Amino acid sequence: MPEQSPLDLAEGDLFGPHNLPYGVFSTADEPERRRVGVRIGGHVLDAGAAALALGSPYAALLARPTLNPLLAAGRTACATCAARSPRG
Repeated sequence: MPEQSPLDLAEGDLFGPHNLPYGVFSTADEPERRRVGVRIGGHVLDAGAAALALGSPYAALLARPTLNPLLAAGRTACATCAARSPRG
């Protein structure tokens, strides 16, 4: 049986490729380590880790524990990050 990708979402999923909301998350094993993520279906992509791995010029903004630096960078930075998010 092939493994299902987190990008394989049910049709009409509210958090599919056309609506990838940013937020701040932490994990149960590191509750004090907050970071920026993007929700994809029932999963969260660590946006800072992904940006760093891909060499994004916005990796430092996405590696912060709040959305404030990304939002302060302006519309262009936000739009560029959103355009580079996984779209399935």
